[in-house]
Amino acid sequence: MTPFGHIGGGVVVGCLAEKLILKGQLSPAKVGIMVLLSILPDLDSSLAVLFKMWRPGQEKLNHHDYFSHTPIFYLLLSVVIWLIGGTEMGVLFLLITFTHLLLDSWATDDGIMWLWPIKREKYSIFPSNLHEGGLYGTRYYLRYVGKLQVSIPEAVLFVAGVLLVIFWV
Repeated sequence: MTPFGHIGGGVVVGCLAEKLILKGQLSPAKVGIMVLLSILPDLDSSLAVLFKMWRPGQEKLNHHDYFSHTPIFYLLLSVVIWLIGGTEMGVLFLLITFTHLLLDSWATDDGIMWLWPIKREKYSIFPSNLHEGGLYGTRYYLRYVGKLQVSIPEAVLFVAGVLLVIFWV
């Protein structure tokens, strides 16, 4: 999923949870936190570049192989957030980061390690062989968004997130 899909998905889930489950009020600050949480799991890519664990031009950065793209990691962090920041922050953190992981498993060939640390095997929902022929980077994303099973959900999530913010905040 691209950042647009992750942000849309995180904002949709966050807004729905805030209004329907937590019965809280939405604010621009909360939406900003939702946006940041929705892309938080991909921070590992930026850190890999920053700490020179990966450089442009090298083989694909397999950040879905890192523990920072596993449910157990975000479940444990959610407990810490809940203990420090309360129920609302813990619930939002868990739901939005799990939405990111779910979207990283959607219609791709690399998925995430849902059962880590028990298994390192990655699982996908509606797997699609998008890396076929060694495509990575820009060429990969062009193929990725060219598939309807990807581009339609991405667009729907992003537009739904924008509309929820417009009408609920």
